[in-house]
Amino acid sequence: MALLGCGVSIVLQTWPADVIWLLPLRALQGFCFAALVQSIFLVVTLESAENRRGVYIGLANSTLTIGQIIGSLLGAGFGALLPLEWAFAAMGLAFLSAAGWLALTAPRQRLAHAALPYHPKEVKNE
Repeated sequence: MALLGCGVSIVLQTWPADVIWLLPLRALQGFCFAALVQSIFLVVTLESAENRRGVYIGLANSTLTIGQIIGSLLGAGFGALLPLEWAFAAMGLAFLSAAGWLALTAPRQRLAHAALPYHPKEVKNE
């Protein structure tokens, strides 16, 4: 859902004629991106073995950081080569394509009823 929200919020930024209309769309984009990062970490936590979880979370964090750097460079390149509306459309369509691919390939049954690992020893009610 977060990936879909990112794509929709970016694509919608192609239409506003005034800067003031971009503010709510940018806020929506920020909420969706924050949810996307947390969703990625949840899936990594659920899909990794307990003894390797830290490695995979670190790898996911590094991959997200590299993606932010490369995404900014690509966004600037699209903005320089294309009209700004087309740059937003291209980036939004990339997110929407990823959301569509994920919807078709993700194991819905397993993630729909997911719960974080619970360790009674770690909970202290003192």
